[in-house]
Amino acid sequence: MCLKILTYRLFFLPLDKQMDMNTLETLNRNVDLLCAERRWSHKRLAKEMGVEESALSRTLSSNPRLTTLEKIAKALDVSIKSLFEDNDAIEGFVSVKGRIYRINSREEFDSIVGKKALTVKPRSI
Repeated sequence: MCLKILTYRLFFLPLDKQMDMNTLETLNRNVDLLCAERRWSHKRLAKEMGVEESALSRTLSSNPRLTTLEKIAKALDVSIKSLFEDNDAIEGFVSVKGRIYRINSREEFDSIVGKKALTVKPRSI
């Protein structure tokens, strides 16, 4: 038996087994964010991948094949690994009304700033 494995850091995803819900949610969130950055709909992403929108929808709601993940990554011009990265990770300092806070998570950031909808893009200092 040949077992296909996608490696990500110390994370192994056997592609013949069902993805856990957290991994699938991360994949969906990242695809949505990457599409939003490009101002693409899922319909546009599906077109870029060369598949029907319904096929993309089925893929994102179940256990995607490696070849499909490759198509998604290629269409979005990112690595497969980046489709599974936790983009909610935040670490650093934020200044709010003259006070400087050290933050180590998205939750800390949200509690300090008080806005769930705020999106922060990293920038070099």
